Amino acid sequence: VYEAMIEAALGRRPRLMVGDLPGGPAVAFVLGYPAAPGVFSGVVGLDRLPGMPGTPAWYPVKQAGDLIEHLDDSRGYAGIVYAEAETAELATHRAVAAAGALRVLTDPVGREAPGG
Repeated sequence: VYEAMIEAALGRRPRLMVGDLPGGPAVAFVLGYPAAPGVFSGVVGLDRLPGMPGTPAWYPVKQAGDLIEHLDDSRGYAGIVYAEAETAELATHRAVAAAGALRVLTDPVGREAPGG
């Protein structure tokens, strides 16, 4: 891409626009959030992913024991569900379906915890 920018700045047609682009699957991802704030304790349903279309995968960004406080922005997701397909729309559908098969778990903290 940077070469194409330089070629365009020099008044040349970027080679990127002339040649065939490398192929590959379209991909999409969905962020996995827990239903409630608390201490991240794991993910249920990961065993279902291998049987789903689109080669879905879970990429964790939190570790067991991490505190998840904010569910209304990007600080609260525990991982990424990734999927592939022939088109971006189908990849998105597959990622959403795979995310629906998972449940991100948290344990309550503070006043919400038993005895708290």
